[in-house]
Amino acid sequence: MDNIVKIYTSIGCKPCEMVKNFLLEKKIEFTEYNISKDQDSLEYLLKKGFMTTPVIFLGDEFVVGYNTAKLESMLSHIN
Repeated sequence: MDNIVKIYTSIGCKPCEMVKNFLLEKKIEFTEYNISKDQDSLEYLLKKGFMTTPVIFLGDEFVVGYNTAKLESMLSHIN
């Protein structure tokens, strides 16, 4: 499984900031893609059927929004 956490965010998104802070507190490294600044990232999310941010990917798994229980579950096997 790909252990690189990818988070798709947008400018002014409070849940995006909450997810990033959550990952930083857990010392989880991540790559951020801001759809407000990066057209390719926006198109990628739209092609995947997502219409909101944040979207957090770990391999084939994903979490939409700030959901700590789902994030904990998804991230539990990389720590």
